[in-house]
Amino acid sequence: PVKYKVALGNSLGEYQMVFRIAEQYLIRAEARLQLNNLTGALDDLNTIRNRAGLPNSNATDAGSLRIALEKERRAELFTEWGCRWFDLKRWGRSTAVLGPAKAPNWQDTDTLYPIPRIEISNNPNLTQNPGY
Repeated sequence: PVKYKVALGNSLGEYQMVFRIAEQYLIRAEARLQLNNLTGALDDLNTIRNRAGLPNSNATDAGSLRIALEKERRAELFTEWGCRWFDLKRWGRSTAVLGPAKAPNWQDTDTLYPIPRIEISNNPNLTQNPGY
């Protein structure tokens, strides 16, 4: 979690990373997987793995490639900008992954954000998300 820390005199600063080439490959791999371009998705995944000195993925179908991409994003983007949280939400896996770790307090509604009161006041058709 401190891979971007840099010493500035007596204090530590932190580089602000927005996009990395590895993340771009993983984004494209996920998009290609969604388009059923398994060869392209696997090529992108293996580009990242090979850069890190790892062997090619042995994923052979869409399901195993999805799991391989999830694991690669988890490792490659560890502690960066909440990427894991957004990945789990996007894939609909928040409750399956976080529920056991947060038990017994986890609720399915923990994946939702509150709608600001002013927005609800401005639009009578809005209702607050469950859990708030």
